[in-house]
Amino acid sequence: MIYDVILIGSGLATLVTAAKLSDDKRILVITKDELKQSSSSLAQGGIAAVMSPDDHWKYHYEDTLKAGHYYNDRAAVSMLVRRAQTEINILINQGMTFDKENGQVALGMEGAHSKRRILHAGGDATGRELVRHFRKKVYGQSNITIVEHEPVHTLHVEDGRCIGVFTEQNHYYGRHTVLASGGCGGLYRFSSNPDENRGDGIALAYRAGATLKDLEFIQFHPTLLHRDGEAFGLVSEAVRGEGGKLVDEKGKAVMDTHPLKDLAPRDIVAQTIDMKLKKGSKVFLDITNISNFPERFPTIHNNCVKAFGYQPSLLPVAPGAHFQLGGVAVNENSESSIPNLYAIGEVACTGVHGANRLASNSLLEILVYGSRLATHLNNEGEGNIQESFFTSLKPKKTIKVTLPSIQEIQRNHEEGAGIVRCREELEKCINWCAQYLEKVSEEKLHLYERDAIEKINMLRTSFLILSAASERRESLGVHMRSDTKEISQREFIG
Repeated sequence: MIYDVILIGSGLATLVTAAKLSDDKRILVITKDELKQSSSSLAQGGIAAVMSPDDHWKYHYEDTLKAGHYYNDRAAVSMLVRRAQTEINILINQGMTFDKENGQVALGMEGAHSKRRILHAGGDATGRELVRHFRKKVYGQSNITIVEHEPVHTLHVEDGRCIGVFTEQNHYYGRHTVLASGGCGGLYRFSSNPDENRGDGIALAYRAGATLKDLEFIQFHPTLLHRDGEAFGLVSEAVRGEGGKLVDEKGKAVMDTHPLKDLAPRDIVAQTIDMKLKKGSKVFLDITNISNFPERFPTIHNNCVKAFGYQPSLLPVAPGAHFQLGGVAVNENSESSIPNLYAIGEVACTGVHGANRLASNSLLEILVYGSRLATHLNNEGEGNIQESFFTSLKPKKTIKVTLPSIQEIQRNHEEGAGIVRCREELEKCINWCAQYLEKVSEEKLHLYERDAIEKINMLRTSFLILSAASERRESLGVHMRSDTKEISQREFIG
């Protein structure tokens, strides 16, 4: 059977695209996990959109550029912010409920925004509510086949175009294949992402020959709830937007030297907290000014109870890996450099985020690009794919290889591609990955066991990110180099 569209991933990018494809398309959704498991469902932040008379898309546009250090693709940013209100209104007309205040949709404030324009659902469960909304539109559809717990290990590229995917035991043909596999937070020990998000899509795209871009840009969320070296979920930027204040163990404000104080851009806040922690200080988020905290932020409140048995007024926080800004280079229709291969969501690099993502633009990016991709695919012809005969891909014998543990890969990656990078550490960590990659044949992944394939993907993606970080010698946005005085002047342009 030839599918019209194959979607690889379990998150909101997959759901939005699948939901907006026409009913006459034969669609395969395939994921290594379950369709409900993703970073999207954990997103506490909201959706940024111009919804009030005193706001304008040009303000949102400028805020996005400024936060991104003017490294953004300006045409992509313009498309994103100008389409935002339309996408929100479509959701509302479909029955999506956003939090309200005095009968109107409530608009919150988050870091680096100049206006209140953040919509939330379920308090701090916007991602979960969006996933729930789109899952209803996907599950049970007769034209959509869902395959779970079956990781894709290779993209099938023939005569220069993508015609399907290989898994451990199956081969699926598709006229159009969409990577929606999420980010790479699982390469770090301390992350806001599900541990399974380990950058598989980057490794898949690399082996297929797709163009990758800006892999060095990994955004760290400034405030993950932290106790004894363990993360208990992130503390949304909206908490600071509602009056939360970052302080050290002496009660001294951490961000008062910045003009925007606690609502400074994420890269600056994360780097500031990181420096404080490395000097031996502790950092807390003081929430005493938020009287209705359990009602306004139920997810964070529950995480506090899980971590401490109660909700403290001073939340211990530390930065953690949060969002992959770079990825598979795509155009406005999510097309990669390989015909019939697309990428959407965190695995894609659309150019809208630049060198630092503006808060609450990630869910918006998925809505806008998911709609555009679905429209593009709905208008595409069937194309000509000839099915070949394939026997079972499961070999009788597998290649045995000794690889490091997942924890060792995470430790190495974190040392090289953490918040602050330097040449010596990067080179050491690159060489560490290379010694293992030299022992494997990535062209014959089907000959390895599933856990080995996962580690090979992790090593490859880590190697690519570390290499990109090594090549960019300037400090720019989330990419901070301690071994150079060169700082990009892009943020002062325009």
